[in-house]
Amino acid sequence: MSELYYGDAFDVLSEKISDESVDLVYLDPQTRFNQAHNISPEDRGRDYIDRSSDSLLGELMPEADSKAVYRASLVDNAPEPLKTSIETIRVIAGEGPTFSYIASNAGIFPELYRTLKPAGFLVLQCNPAVSHYFRLTLDAVFGQTNFRNEIVWKYLKRRPSQTLHVPRNHDAILVYGKTDKAIWNRDALFAARDINDSSFEYKHKGYRRDEEGRLYRHVSLVNPNPNRENYSYEFLGVTRVWRWAKERMESAYNSGLIEQRAPGSVPVLKQYIDESRGEAIDEIWTDIPGASYKEAQRLGYPTQKPAELLARIISMTTLPGGMVLDPYAGEGITVDVAQDLSRRWIGINKTTQGIALIDTRLRHKYGEEARDHYNIVGLPHDLNSARALLANSPAEFERWCLMQVDGQFHDSRHGDRGFDGIIRIPLDHNGVSQRILVSVKAGRIKKTHIVELERAVRKHRAAMGIIITMDEPDLSALDAMTNSGVFNHPGTGVTYPKIQIIKVEQLLQNQRPEMPTPLLPYFQEIPRSRGSDS
Repeated sequence: MSELYYGDAFDVLSEKISDESVDLVYLDPQTRFNQAHNISPEDRGRDYIDRSSDSLLGELMPEADSKAVYRASLVDNAPEPLKTSIETIRVIAGEGPTFSYIASNAGIFPELYRTLKPAGFLVLQCNPAVSHYFRLTLDAVFGQTNFRNEIVWKYLKRRPSQTLHVPRNHDAILVYGKTDKAIWNRDALFAARDINDSSFEYKHKGYRRDEEGRLYRHVSLVNPNPNRENYSYEFLGVTRVWRWAKERMESAYNSGLIEQRAPGSVPVLKQYIDESRGEAIDEIWTDIPGASYKEAQRLGYPTQKPAELLARIISMTTLPGGMVLDPYAGEGITVDVAQDLSRRWIGINKTTQGIALIDTRLRHKYGEEARDHYNIVGLPHDLNSARALLANSPAEFERWCLMQVDGQFHDSRHGDRGFDGIIRIPLDHNGVSQRILVSVKAGRIKKTHIVELERAVRKHRAAMGIIITMDEPDLSALDAMTNSGVFNHPGTGVTYPKIQIIKVEQLLQNQRPEMPTPLLPYFQEIPRSRGSDS
């Protein structure tokens, strides 16, 4: 069973994840504190490195916060080499944004090491401007001898610009094994060749076509070890130390796989490309483009990685049924690909909005039955835990309430404050949709709250309005709700109360508002009706 955890990565790792239970840890360390899907609202305004721009640092964590992160990273049980490496980086980089970024992420490395099986891998993807600092901290935890590779992933092409540096267009991918038992999955170390690509023969001039049009190349049959006397014999009039025994050579020749271009010339093997395993994968990856802007905007997550990249990493380091852990699960690409490749997975995200996005992503791709294959852990399960979330973080409580009704967060800083989220409902089968506005209230609902939501529904030409509340509404609110009218669905003719109130207690009992089946939130490919997103 896979698991999606709501909570801080360090807390979840130390309290929930067993020793030596994970085959692969993949992490793309948090690059911006202000990232909507993985950073708590209380942290807004404190940024890290934005890798999507040419400006490496930009608006970053204040120095006071930097010192706090540094102190927090040096926990009592951290290994001495890690403490030393962090102190070294502080001396070299100073107590600025780069140091804050490294130190705050390095704090979980000992926990990641603990969770890995002896044959497990850790793969860390980062900006090359800080990869050397991560190397230092990872060497301190895993040991320098367990460093395997630094892979260069070129994610886009950029024209040279007149700046202080040539265009930045790649990520560094650091690979560590926990021990020398960590071995690559050899079947995944080759990339498939597209022999129908018109540029293929130009790129591979050594290939030629036989009478049937199949591509092949000549490969030497001479043994690189000249001292193997038992493989020294005459074949087709030529004496060499051959790669194969004579019987196998004769069999291959009779099958048309060995060619002698002229009498007395050294025979060669005809190696057909459609029979080979593909191009060997090395440390330089230029064949996987970055996620398109359109795809990033569809999920509202601008720094997501392409699925092909994660598929290669997961396939190279694990086998089907293995366990993949992403401590910064972000928009869910790692767990999505792990699910697709028949791996079990653990994803951690510190915001309810991020959890909702990942849950939506999986349901969107694999159907509602996907929920049978993973648990969501850490979110409220009863009224007491809901009240605890409200007390700890009102903003996270708000987003959790929206998640219960398939709602999507509405940033009131850039719009109307009369509602907190939206639910999209289909109006017909042609992709036209309309919005339901959702308001989340912690206190007692009064008539003024109903009037405010009615006003927002009219202003935004929404279909309906829903208030989610912790407490019982007063009588004036109930009267105003009853007199608010109805919404008549144009496609089905079914009528629904225009304004509704539902309590958190009812949501916990799996009750839902009266409304059409909503569209999945965060996925934007379905057009909205005119005026529904104004």
